[in-house]
Amino acid sequence: MTMQIVYSEIIDGQLILPPQALAILPSNTKLFMVIDSERGILTVRANDPTVAKNEEFLDALAELNEGLSLDEYTAPVPENAWRKHKSDNKEGE
Repeated sequence: MTMQIVYSEIIDGQLILPPQALAILPSNTKLFMVIDSERGILTVRANDPTVAKNEEFLDALAELNEGLSLDEYTAPVPENAWRKHKSDNKEGE
């Protein structure tokens, strides 16, 4: 993956994208911005950053549940398993 840092301007309240960005973005692409006002950082993305996080989580969840039958997947978690999980997490802190 090759990354570049390119510069753009805001003219009359509009963000003018550089040619490198326009070359890879189809017309009418919806852009997402992550704004960190404390540090003065604005990140412009062509994909929704929250979707990627959700997809990672769902992929990890699918991997954990791979091979389970519907009955196993929907079975209630026994109380002793919750207690064990809680105690394991406390030890790792």
